[in-house]
Amino acid sequence: MGIVLGILPVSLLPQLPPIVFCHGLLLVSLLGCHPKTRFVGGCVLGCAIACYAGHQLLADRLSPHCNGRALTVQGVVSSLPINYRGSTGPHQRFLLRVQSLPGWAGLGCGQPKTLLLSWYGEPQFHAGERWQLNTKLRYPWGLLNPVGFNRQAWLSQAGIDATGTVKRGGAELLGGQGGVGTRHHQVREQLRNRINTLQLPEQVIALLTALVIGDKSAITSDLWQTLRLLGISHLVVISGLHIGLAAGLGFIFGKLLGQLLPLDSQRWAALSAMALATAYALLAGLSLSTVRALVMLYCLVLAQLFRRPPRSWAALLIALVLVLIWQPLAALNSGFWLSFGAVAALLWLSAWQSWRPRWLQVVLAHGYMSLAMVPAGLLFFGGVSLISVLGNLLLVPLFSVVIVPLVLLATLLSLLGSTADSPVWALVGWMLNYLLTASEHLLPTLQASAWWQASAGSWVLLLLVVALVLVVPGGMKGARYLCLLPGFLLPALGPKLLPAGVTDVWVLDVGQGTAVLVHSANRALLYDTGGAMGDKPVIADQILLPLFMKLGIGHLDQLVVSHADRDHSAGADSISRQIPVTQVLVGAALPGREHDSPCVAGSRWSWVQSQTTFRVLAPALHERPRESNNRSCVLQADIGGFKLLLAGDIDAGRERELVRNWGSELSADWLLVGHHGSNSSSSHSWLKTVQAQHLVLSHAYASAFGHPHPEVLKRLSLYGGQTYSTAKQGALRFRIREGHLEQVTAWREHNKRYWFGGL
Repeated sequence: MGIVLGILPVSLLPQLPPIVFCHGLLLVSLLGCHPKTRFVGGCVLGCAIACYAGHQLLADRLSPHCNGRALTVQGVVSSLPINYRGSTGPHQRFLLRVQSLPGWAGLGCGQPKTLLLSWYGEPQFHAGERWQLNTKLRYPWGLLNPVGFNRQAWLSQAGIDATGTVKRGGAELLGGQGGVGTRHHQVREQLRNRINTLQLPEQVIALLTALVIGDKSAITSDLWQTLRLLGISHLVVISGLHIGLAAGLGFIFGKLLGQLLPLDSQRWAALSAMALATAYALLAGLSLSTVRALVMLYCLVLAQLFRRPPRSWAALLIALVLVLIWQPLAALNSGFWLSFGAVAALLWLSAWQSWRPRWLQVVLAHGYMSLAMVPAGLLFFGGVSLISVLGNLLLVPLFSVVIVPLVLLATLLSLLGSTADSPVWALVGWMLNYLLTASEHLLPTLQASAWWQASAGSWVLLLLVVALVLVVPGGMKGARYLCLLPGFLLPALGPKLLPAGVTDVWVLDVGQGTAVLVHSANRALLYDTGGAMGDKPVIADQILLPLFMKLGIGHLDQLVVSHADRDHSAGADSISRQIPVTQVLVGAALPGREHDSPCVAGSRWSWVQSQTTFRVLAPALHERPRESNNRSCVLQADIGGFKLLLAGDIDAGRERELVRNWGSELSADWLLVGHHGSNSSSSHSWLKTVQAQHLVLSHAYASAFGHPHPEVLKRLSLYGGQTYSTAKQGALRFRIREGHLEQVTAWREHNKRYWFGGL
């Protein structure tokens, strides 16, 4: 426990102590050799471990001044290459374990060891191959928002020292293979290729790929939404549940083998359980939850083999320690808390229910876990599925008893090269397809009633649920009452409604793109939806919708899509499907969305309670056709006298037209700088007319387009006041109270962590 409590806080430090301090911590930890100081020694040792790991993490990274440089690397493809399909065609992403860095001497770019690379075109990369690649690398940077996927944390946890792209024509296959460390990825790729040859619907193929090798990239956002509503998304992600099932099947096989042959059946059963569970974890790519399950399994099996009493709590604690030593930043991942928290809750329940009949224990465990995950759902996902108990009650047994065993059988037959795998794959595919078809028929009902988003008026119900969860185990009254205390902290997990007279303007960190949310106590407008990765609207699904849940936004009054470019419009369909939208306004028509209303210069609407008025300044109703950027919907907002101006991607020519048409009416306190800071926008006449004191740049870190341009930054400093950048500062929240800017919160500065590194 000391080691755990020593490692966890270090990830929250804004800056690491000097390496000399880490040496001192290691020496002080020797005090832990004495029984009376063991806990304190463990805490200090944990701090030292996390401190050393942090310094190593930062030392291995690419130097920021080498962003965008053409650099040659040689290395081994050390992961399963992930395939994507997008508007620009197919592309791949993969990890490269660096072996040499030819031509890097004297550049001062550091010595990165692991790269995350993207490749567009042919040839295809395969796990275990050695390549020499001409790349453009970037410091490992990620989007930072109040909620949603934290890519910066993920890059740090995975030990990725740089990201980048492979230049066209810059890939040369070298001889040799990557060795034993990549063999399991080669097997995973072999299985993925086999699954892709099956004559099954695309979404069934996607689910099978996730169940067999843990590759979830082909699962669409719509399917994820359905799985979340049913409360069964955990069933299609290889986790501790699946590792436990594999171990159970291995145990049964070993037991039967030991009885058929003159062998110690108990020992063979234990070894067989370990072997099959390990193989399945390797197929899953050794994700965090599978490693946790493996370590626990090893502890329990080894205890049995050496005739020691198996202790589940000790196994869980050992797994916790080893995972944190392996990945000191693992606690930044919600999966860490969900995985260890779920197992701890089950062990707590079993401690008080072991005397009950087995069937009743199973039923109680199912209901207990469904309720126990309510706080986790509110904390990490902004809501919970009201039908998850029923969904799990029906489908957990189906997956446990039928689907996962059949998947393992088909996998084994495929690896052995047997043609007998085809009917097994077909049977599993038929069952999954039947489930998907049934879910599609239920989807309208599910979307209307299944998702419960916590609100300020729901806390009485929530506390009753928490009380039920914590009282179920029974036992000592004191323990029950003590466990109820965290329930009183749960209101902090729900949305905070804004008071009257306060409006928040959020500029989300969406990389190359735009997403601005104007939010008052009972109204919300979204200007642009951010971009996509391939055909997945990642910004909408991973950032915008979770933020709406966190803020208690149950519907949008207006969704304004400035123009059709993907970095502004990619999430429009996803948002419209998943949250009610009263009105959709578009600067240029979007494909397949004929019911949207066009932005028309001069139109306006008001939010009376928050004293906010919106007005469209462009485009005009019957103006001549223009290219996409200059069709941008230019929107002005007056919030109690504080004026905002959002101009999309218009260029300098369009800006001059607006200056002629609107003149001094363009003046604003706050300006979203046009086209992400491109030099084709933000002309002298525009900035001089607008005279904004707060200038916001929404752009990607180390942008491939060179945004923001140095000349634009000079013009901004000449005509404007304070300049903000989402790439440097993360998401930005401007709090406006009664017509005055009260507070600006920059998420990267507000939540600074040492593993952010520096620009």
